[in-house]
Amino acid sequence: MRCFAAVTALLAGGVAAATLFSTPAQSSEPLPGWKVREICREDSSIGQCRLFEIRAQRALLQSWAFILDEHKAACLARFQPPLEPSYRILGECVENEVRLEKERHVASIRKREEAELRSEADNRARLKTEREKEKQAAAKAKSDAEAAKQAAAAAQRAADERKRVSAQAERKRIADEEATFLTSFAALQAAEAAEEKRKAEAKRVAEAEAKRKAEADAQRIAAEEADFMKQLAALQAAEAAEEKRKAEAAAEAKRVAEAEAKQKAEAEAQRIAAEEADFMKQLAALQAAEAAEAKRKAEAKRVAEAEAKQKAEAEAQRIAAEEADFMKQLAAL
Repeated sequence: MRCFAAVTALLAGGVAAATLFSTPAQSSEPLPGWKVREICREDSSIGQCRLFEIRAQRALLQSWAFILDEHKAACLARFQPPLEPSYRILGECVENEVRLEKERHVASIRKREEAELRSEADNRARLKTEREKEKQAAAKAKSDAEAAKQAAAAAQRAADERKRVSAQAERKRIADEEATFLTSFAALQAAEAAEEKRKAEAKRVAEAEAKRKAEADAQRIAAEEADFMKQLAALQAAEAAEEKRKAEAAAEAKRVAEAEAKQKAEAEAQRIAAEEADFMKQLAALQAAEAAEAKRKAEAKRVAEAEAKQKAEAEAQRIAAEEADFMKQLAAL
């Protein structure tokens, strides 16, 4: 939850950062039209996944027109198998690209400031060197004047007064130049002190503004987290109600299925009992028919045996009659 709030805050901040480098225009890389339902289809917490993805999608929609095309292309190119589509991962990638661009921009500004500071330091060193040269030139001029004075005194006493006056004029000029130089140097130091004070004040104001922005961001993130918790609680309550409804429906379906199974089992038992009773009737009838058939066959066999016995007795009587007749004929011969 806090990670998502941080991502949302970074995306919101990414819009302001992206405006440093881009303005709204027709983008060559449109925002993908991924379906949140498909993204969260196999997630273990579908409700939370959909809420996170929808929040990330909204944040991207707000900042997409301000993001550089190379950042979009770099992030979209990462969504190749096995990485699956996700607005949250895309938002983190875009924010990372924007953050790197901001860091490069800040580094460039710092390099420029460091170059300006080095240039200012070089100017100060050059001014110091020039001042030292001026002091050395003044000292040399003073020394030359003294030498000229001594040479003039040795060469011609008559010119001492003129030389002295000339030397005094030279010393006065040098003193005036030194006074002018010291005045300029003091003014330069005062200007430098005023510049340092101005920079310190600007730094204090910038730090105060950064602190105010950080506090505002913290309050906004806290408000977003509270809103998210409310939405999450409502979503969890809805999911719990849905789970309860599904459980009740499953229990009712199970009860109905068990009742239907029981009815089917009872009907099947009755059908089997009826079939068994019918089978026993058919078996009894078959057995009765078989008994009658056996009785008929036994009677037919008895009749056939009686007829065969009669035929045998008749045949024996015929043969006996024929033998008796043959014997009579034989006796007559």
